[in-house]
Amino acid sequence: FGTVSIGTPPQSFKVLFDTGSGNLVVPTTQCQSNACTVHKRFKVKASESAFTHASHDAPEITGVGNQGALFAHALGLDRPQSDVTVSFGTGSVGGQMISDQVCLGEVCATTSFIGAVEESDDFLDRGFDGVLGLALPDMSFAKSYNVPEVLFALKPSMQKVVGFRMDGGHAEA
Repeated sequence: FGTVSIGTPPQSFKVLFDTGSGNLVVPTTQCQSNACTVHKRFKVKASESAFTHASHDAPEITGVGNQGALFAHALGLDRPQSDVTVSFGTGSVGGQMISDQVCLGEVCATTSFIGAVEESDDFLDRGFDGVLGLALPDMSFAKSYNVPEVLFALKPSMQKVVGFRMDGGHAEA
């Protein structure tokens, strides 16, 4: 587990670091599923820097100026996308695409993530609010959704190394 901060001012979330997925997923206040209401939820309207992507039929992403159309073009999309469903080994999440400032430790960047508007009950008793995917960009919705890649691009001196500490809480044999 670790902590990511999202938005301006920052909202902190306890996330599971997942090497099998490539997106950041956190519940939003729009989510009324039981699994969402027991966890901390992202308040989109409380962040001065957040913008949500428009529906598939809309001509641009909502937000400031023409950022939406430029963002969709940068992703290589014909038009902006908004709704997405992500399946994990333990359940599924339906959400909207959001762009905002995301910080991991002291390193921050504007990136995109999935704000859950519904979660399966599989996430009800989990000890984390969201999931931070650490997989390669090919496992992400788009490269701009892969938080580690966005942060590495911002700070090239960072090494692409992931470490694990395995501690079962048991006495050594």
